[in-house]
Amino acid sequence: MASPRRVRIVANLRSGQSAARRREAAMASFERSLTAAGLTVEVKPTDRPAHAVDLAASAAAAGITDVVASGGDGTVREVVEGLLQSRLAATSTGEPLPRLGIWPGGTSNVLAAYFGLPSEPEAAAGVVIAGKTAPLRPGLAEGDGLGGRPRVFLMMTGAGFDAQVISLTPPAIKRVAGEATFWATGAAGLATWRPSQFEVAADGHAHPATFACVGRAPRYGGGFAVTPKARPDQRSFQICIVNTTSRLRLIDLLRRARGAGLAHDPPDVQLLSAERVTMRGDGVPVQMDGDLAGRLPVSCRVAPWDLSVLC
Repeated sequence: MASPRRVRIVANLRSGQSAARRREAAMASFERSLTAAGLTVEVKPTDRPAHAVDLAASAAAAGITDVVASGGDGTVREVVEGLLQSRLAATSTGEPLPRLGIWPGGTSNVLAAYFGLPSEPEAAAGVVIAGKTAPLRPGLAEGDGLGGRPRVFLMMTGAGFDAQVISLTPPAIKRVAGEATFWATGAAGLATWRPSQFEVAADGHAHPATFACVGRAPRYGGGFAVTPKARPDQRSFQICIVNTTSRLRLIDLLRRARGAGLAHDPPDVQLLSAERVTMRGDGVPVQMDGDLAGRLPVSCRVAPWDLSVLC
């Protein structure tokens, strides 16, 4: 007889553009649907940065079977980092990890869109109840500019222009304006862009760059397909390396990325595949999954463990 399923919902109730009362009503509906299906449910709202990491880690230690991240891509990333905490610390005894559920409700919900996950509460609960899964293998990034410890990313780690745009985006405005914020701050970022040269080491070679993206998924915030062949279950990254100081060229590349996606177009655009990547530079900003993370240098590798995503 199968063990009863225990579900912890890690909820960022401040994420996205929904009014608080509406989000509370949606949460109540989501919880009722799970309970009616015989699942044991607890809701744990986040109340500080990185709180989702702690809540997911304690769920894994307590034998919770399913952890649902309710919020945007940043909340999902923190939950995954918490689920993998014992693996990252090399203290795991090999016990099964909880399954990952994603109930999208943030400014950016790129990973949920990739897996085709609904935002309507009853439909989202139905995905969790059904229990069907697909593999997800995160990326790991570390370096002095990230605090010296491994950090999890699910979609991409970017250096250069995109991180500069995110650094110009006030979090409060991001929560209210949603995707439109990226377009507005992107225009401002182009106007003030001062390209910094850095180095990307991949596939046994060093490449000069002014922007680079180490991708685990084909698209990210704003619908840009910078690494169109990246997949979150692959054992390697797709890496986009751009080396241009021309604003006009960058605008053209952004237009292409917003459409069919970037293509290998040397000498200033290269799309490569590698399992490990190192980016080195002085003071170049870094973003991970749409949140500012630190500065170069950063080394990225594909994690040696899979998670199971409810989808």
